[in-house]
Amino acid sequence: MLSLIGFRPLAVLVAAVAVVSTVSVIAPQTAAAAPVPAAPAFGSIIDPYSEYQSESSCDPTDKPGPLALRDLLVDTYGPATVYISRTCSSGGSSGHYQGRAMDWMQDINDPTDRDEVETFLDWLLATDQYGNRNAMLRRMGIMYLIWNREIWEAYDSTPSWQPYSGSSPHTDHVHISFGWDGAYKRTTYWNPSASYPAVPLCPAPPVQPAPPAVNYGSGLGYVPVTPTRLLDTRRSGAGVPARCRVAAGGRLDIKVAGVAGVPASGVGAVVVNLTGVSPDTATWLGAYPAGTTWPGNSSVSIVRSAISATLVVVPVGSNGMISLRNGGGRTDALVDIVGYHPLSAGTLYTSTTPRRALDTRAAGGRFAGRETRTVALGQAPANATGVIVNLASVDPSASGYVTVSAGGSGATGGTSALNMTLGRVVSNRAYVALGANATLDIHTSAASDVLVDVVGWFGPTGSRFMPLTPTRSFDSRNDIGGLVRFTGGAAQELDLLAAGVPAAATSVVMTLTTTQVSTSTYVTAWPHARPRPPTSDLNVVPNADTSNLVVSELGAGSLDVVIGHGRADLVGDVVGYFR
Repeated sequence: MLSLIGFRPLAVLVAAVAVVSTVSVIAPQTAAAAPVPAAPAFGSIIDPYSEYQSESSCDPTDKPGPLALRDLLVDTYGPATVYISRTCSSGGSSGHYQGRAMDWMQDINDPTDRDEVETFLDWLLATDQYGNRNAMLRRMGIMYLIWNREIWEAYDSTPSWQPYSGSSPHTDHVHISFGWDGAYKRTTYWNPSASYPAVPLCPAPPVQPAPPAVNYGSGLGYVPVTPTRLLDTRRSGAGVPARCRVAAGGRLDIKVAGVAGVPASGVGAVVVNLTGVSPDTATWLGAYPAGTTWPGNSSVSIVRSAISATLVVVPVGSNGMISLRNGGGRTDALVDIVGYHPLSAGTLYTSTTPRRALDTRAAGGRFAGRETRTVALGQAPANATGVIVNLASVDPSASGYVTVSAGGSGATGGTSALNMTLGRVVSNRAYVALGANATLDIHTSAASDVLVDVVGWFGPTGSRFMPLTPTRSFDSRNDIGGLVRFTGGAAQELDLLAAGVPAAATSVVMTLTTTQVSTSTYVTAWPHARPRPPTSDLNVVPNADTSNLVVSELGAGSLDVVIGHGRADLVGDVVGYFR
């Protein structure tokens, strides 16, 4: 793909000919650490990740961005061989044909070359002082990198190094492809004044009227949709008019009815995956019906500079919208819709004792990076059309994402069900349609072990959903719901009847959040007075509030909850129930 045939080399070899023809043998010395490039001072405004832009046309003229990066490499590391344009007769497609890709010739087997490349790549992908991930790569408008049999794609939903199997292993050069803005230096690295002041805050939406009263009757069924991104504050036009960040205490309204396969009317509630991205400080996002007062709930908790997602179920408010409230530092937010509860029709829900359908640590082996695997769920009956599962990633090789879809769908990107974090076990609920023979397709962007616990399924018979305005029902910090601070191994009862869930309810739907955790541990919730299952609902660490949606069968109107060890506080917001 990147052979040197047809390239026009840029002669940046500044050493004298006499030096080239002279070979000296000297004793090896410990190499000094490679330097990093000089960079201007930036404000906190940063470019979005470059989208993939086709490399199929031809204009073999070296563009300003690659030329400027070539000069920066020479200034930093000394004489270098760099190739940019390739003649259009070379065959195939490549950014080299458009003058917006470059090859920096460095040999992975040469310790100095390798140190320089890896120092440079670490610099490109580092988080800056504002919490912006992969800051220099974004500021330069770089679209993707290839080095040593791995590729890093800025247009991936959760970018990370992934295996690369192209014809060249890229062990003798680094390939760097630019988006068009990067190619023409229309980015903040070359225009640092554009990075001041801070990223604009998302404009406050107009006040919505109070939503009309809705009669849910005997309850609601469920209809899945193809997962679709409705909001991405990092991109203009993706639910916001222009790139912005949600202000501390700010609100956004998101249209959820009449879009992405959801009817414009007759919808009682929606099921969405809510993600917070790189907040300035630790924060949380709460989802609730548009046109109502924020009820005091939180749906997903995010630590500074991290990416965290939680599935939420939200009643539809005014004008077919839901609202998001940001509790703390400025943050980006994503909303992916996965299904809805119509006022009539839809499938019904049957809960079950949580059962582990997949544990790659015990059977099947770890997922490789970018592997898709079809998993059969023997727990679901033949007439089941969808399932509710708890997903967990364990010991991923890099931060990334997991997608889950109906077996045979082949869906591997666009939205994610779980955001993996290097060094953490992360879990999230997912509502997923089933494929033939009760199967799911699971795809991981990076190598990881994966756990799947089935907690129930949708089909022609079962219980109907009754949405509630999110209500804070439990908080061990404030003696709400009769809870006290949890101690490892000591279960406490969550009395859902006292929290307003009727006795006819068979299962509860609630957001559980841990805070002030003393040590890495897990949380398990199960029906009161029944045997504790060998599964978990949250995987938590110190110094990071963690949330997950819990859908659990009730025992005598209550749940039992335990943490594995250590101490922690627990907060619970009830969002609905099945009956």
